[in-house]
Amino acid sequence: RITRSIDTARGLVNADPAKPDLDKLPTDTFGTVEFRDGRMVASIGGKDVEILSSLNGQANWAAMNSNATLSATGIWRGESVALDVASAKPLVLFAGGTAPLTLSFKAAPATFSFDGTASMSENTYFDGQAKFSAPSLRRVLEWSQAGIAPGAAIGSVSISSKITATGGRVKFDNTAIALDNNPGMGALDLSLGEAQPVISGTLAFDTLDLRSFLSAFTPLVPTGGAGPGEIDTSFADKINLDLRLSAAHATAGPIQLADVAATAQVKDGLSVFDISDASAFGGNIQTSLRFDRKPEGSQVEIRLLASDIDGGAFGTAAGMTRLVPVGTGTVSVILKGPGRTWDSIFDNADGSVSATFGPGALSKLNLPAFLKHTEQGGFFALDDVSDATLPIDGAEIKATISKGVARIDKAEANSAKYKIWLSGIASYAGRGLALSGGVIQPDQAATQANGQQGPNQSSFFVGGTWSTPFISPISRGVSGE
Repeated sequence: RITRSIDTARGLVNADPAKPDLDKLPTDTFGTVEFRDGRMVASIGGKDVEILSSLNGQANWAAMNSNATLSATGIWRGESVALDVASAKPLVLFAGGTAPLTLSFKAAPATFSFDGTASMSENTYFDGQAKFSAPSLRRVLEWSQAGIAPGAAIGSVSISSKITATGGRVKFDNTAIALDNNPGMGALDLSLGEAQPVISGTLAFDTLDLRSFLSAFTPLVPTGGAGPGEIDTSFADKINLDLRLSAAHATAGPIQLADVAATAQVKDGLSVFDISDASAFGGNIQTSLRFDRKPEGSQVEIRLLASDIDGGAFGTAAGMTRLVPVGTGTVSVILKGPGRTWDSIFDNADGSVSATFGPGALSKLNLPAFLKHTEQGGFFALDDVSDATLPIDGAEIKATISKGVARIDKAEANSAKYKIWLSGIASYAGRGLALSGGVIQPDQAATQANGQQGPNQSSFFVGGTWSTPFISPISRGVSGE
């Protein structure tokens, strides 16, 4: 009876797809179907695998030409789920025509709803309003068994959008999205016709947590302890992504940014996140983070260009208040190398760091006290002479990084009376320092050409760690710079 009714309805739909004659639909009665304690199984590899258990529900369809509803509950992958489906013209829907459809799926990890029209023909079609929400995207990824590492993925996510789906393509218009309660608007396009799904579009946020967003497509896998997680780039093998992002305000850990323009791209094992323009530290920054998944391991590249920034604010955010002068300057960082964890990237990176600063100051440096200690001899902690600030006319730093060790090629700061210089190495692993340096008067710089220390130079070694450096004076007569 149902088959005959569908065949009749299909003829009406084929005769006038846009407006079939509903008065000619069969009027045969159907009734109510209830099911209890059922289960669904699928044959995988020659074995029956249970998909759903504890299946209970009811389907109501009074007559072939009336509306129909389906309500069902069950357990899927350990979670209770509830499904409600309704259509005012179910027979037209089964016959391949366009008919109203509402759908609601509810579970603890996620909820989804659709309200619009649909067609179940050879060219499946959906047009309506869709909503999705999840209190934890990490939990959804684990539950769905999508094979995507959910380590530090975004917490809550919600999407509400007008969708149009046809021919393996889904368009999301007037999309309202919230990531960790950061609301945004935009338009997205999902294509399912290629080897991997392709998501493209634009999103604009008022505020955005960049670290959470980044971890959504280059997840950090927890190692089970308190240590840093591994970087899992397998996401880049499962989906292609091309998003244009903007945010009036954004955060990246302790860093505050404004007027952010960025892109996120994932394709064929490559993940790239670029900030092409943003305001931060009173200046402008551009940065790029690139993960390239290769057979021999993931290769990572980090680039940063910070122009006309407040060095004091930059140093505070980077945890290097002593190393970065207070003043306006430009900083460039380029790092490349292999890495499975964030720490291993910096442990093995090659690259360069350079910075120039104009008039400003070196914080936490009492130079008269420093010179007095060097004259007295014996090593001392830099903290012992950190109760003052030294005004400077400018500073310049250049360093070459190899396997996580920075070789300082040039580090100079000039004040009205003195020139301070440093050279040597500093390692990321262990945060160790092995530096030599000196404090000289500018008019004594020429004296250094013969390799002998000038009469007004105080030379010293710097050891210890980044956070607790120690100074050991060099006796006069030992070669300086």
